[in-house]
Amino acid sequence: MACAVTPVQEYTQRYYLPRQLAAARAKVEFLERKALRLGLDDLVEKPGVARQ
Repeated sequence: MACAVTPVQEYTQRYYLPRQLAAARAKVEFLERKALRLGLDDLVEKPGVARQ
């Protein structure tokens, strides 16, 4: 049985989720830069390299 999305849930998804995603991406970038500064290159994904 599928649940209907309430107006509050729709509002939250539409207005808060994009900001939360942007904040999460910024946090990942921050942590990747910090890892590189600390010499922990193995913690940072390289572009074009598939994860296993």
